[in-house]
Amino acid sequence: MKAIVFLIGIASVGLSMAATSGVTRIVPAVVPTAHWGSVRASTVSIPVVLPPGCDSAELTIVNLSGTTVASETFNADAAYSWTVFSGAAPKEEDFFTLTLVGKSGSTVLSEETATLALVKGAFGTVEARTDPSAPAWRWAGDNLVLPYSCKWSDSGETDLSLALAKSGLDSVTDELAGTGWYGKRLKGTEYGSGDVSLALACGSAECTAVIARLMTGTLLMFR
Repeated sequence: MKAIVFLIGIASVGLSMAATSGVTRIVPAVVPTAHWGSVRASTVSIPVVLPPGCDSAELTIVNLSGTTVASETFNADAAYSWTVFSGAAPKEEDFFTLTLVGKSGSTVLSEETATLALVKGAFGTVEARTDPSAPAWRWAGDNLVLPYSCKWSDSGETDLSLALAKSGLDSVTDELAGTGWYGKRLKGTEYGSGDVSLALACGSAECTAVIARLMTGTLLMFR
């Protein structure tokens, strides 16, 4: 059983840099060729192509909180300009599910989905937690946005499964494919605060980790 600390660290942090520095990408040494794709600008151009036989298509974008952040209907191929966040860098990380529903009249003929991650580390604006023994390494203050890959496994497998478990709750397993980002809503759900165990399986190999989600609100400490 191997450690998964590099997955947790990369997911939640970037690199703290001086104002004159350029953007720096952190890629763990064990997966040198895996460049995980994420939103790297405040505005993203999304190509919308009507599926064959359809005279319209509806694009819907939903974030991890279940909120519909964009919904547009197209009657022809187009390039949709989507403003993901305001300002020079995102204030919070998020994970978006994009759904394109193709229709002929009122009849649904196709449905395509894609996902897109918004991580602070892509903008070089946050601190890199390089010491796994540091107390803050395993904290998650909000939802989970994690990169994943099978590159660390010698099994040759490309399909993965990620299981999340917390005491008193049923374990949830999500099937993953290829290399990419995984988003899981924790805030405002039954997960609440406390320790959440993760197990990433790739063939016969498995990585495990435990993260702690902090309580929402202000934490006061008295001595």
